[in-house]
Amino acid sequence: MLATKTIPKLLKLWRSPPQQSKPSPVQYMRDQTVLVTGATDGIGKETARQLAAMGARVLIAGRNEEKGAVAVRDIMATTGSTQVEFLRADLSVQA
Repeated sequence: MLATKTIPKLLKLWRSPPQQSKPSPVQYMRDQTVLVTGATDGIGKETARQLAAMGARVLIAGRNEEKGAVAVRDIMATTGSTQVEFLRADLSVQA
């Protein structure tokens, strides 16, 4: 009696299409380009680091080229990513 109830359920599962899984955030960020402002220190730098670790190409925008170069080297060293760049941009002047 048990087999007559179980077999139809198994057949239904076997015939149903496989469920599509959503990509993880890490899979989604791979090969994406992200611009992070304020990434020379603090929360911005940690955000840039995590995005680089996920495989994203990270562009850091900031005013100070020296701090930017240090941040790029640090992020590259800790994540192993080679896709981290600094762009000099003064966003405080918007005329």
